Amino acid sequence: AVRARVTANRAKRSKNLMERHVEGLLRRIQTHRFAPPFNIPVDAEKHGLEDYHTIVTHPMDLGTVRSRLEQGMYDSDPWLFASDVRLTFRNAVAYNPTGTDVRAMAEALWERFEEGWSSVKEKLEAEAAEVASEEAALVRRLAIIEAQSAMQDADAWCTRVALSLAKARRELSSLRASAHEDIPEHEPERRAEICRKASSSLPADVVQAVLRADGATSLDDANDVALVRLDALTRLFEEGGESLDWLGLRSFIQ
Repeated sequence: AVRARVTANRAKRSKNLMERHVEGLLRRIQTHRFAPPFNIPVDAEKHGLEDYHTIVTHPMDLGTVRSRLEQGMYDSDPWLFASDVRLTFRNAVAYNPTGTDVRAMAEALWERFEEGWSSVKEKLEAEAAEVASEEAALVRRLAIIEAQSAMQDADAWCTRVALSLAKARRELSSLRASAHEDIPEHEPERRAEICRKASSSLPADVVQAVLRADGATSLDDANDVALVRLDALTRLFEEGGESLDWLGLRSFIQ
């Protein structure tokens, strides 16, 4: 949204610059009394200019420049506009010998164009500098917005983890209080199921911590107390997934 607004404002400024200054300069040149021969393409066949396209390999005229300007072809590169206008007069100077009316008219209009273009050029350069400064400021602003969004996401994640840890603390506190009071005896099938789930769901160091707390070295010799704890931890993991803070949970295993 921020970039969209900046881009829209930039496009509005560019359009205003092109309409007021670039188009304005072209209009002044095209309405000059010397302009008619240069406002349309040279019809070499009509005027019997057999060598025209041999000398002028890239024809251009102010009417074509006008058409390109109205189509927006110069919007992204106003300097191309100046190149096309210059090409129009350069071709006329190249083909028409010194002393001819057409050459004198082309030279006069070319000089008038360069005078007007110097003012337009300053405005284009000022706009380019403003765009560069604006873009740098936009990049900094977007970086700040992204950092703020990341912090908000991190805060939300921390809240979820804190809630999961609080639930785990309550579960483990209850488990610790009852661990030695009424421990059920586990049938072989149930024992195997608990061991299998613990092995596949819990981090290995958490399993080992539970076993060590109850004097066991492996799942094979885990007593019923250890199995109860592993069963509870496995259920907590299945509910909380990777959001559980295992580093915090380990302090409650001992």
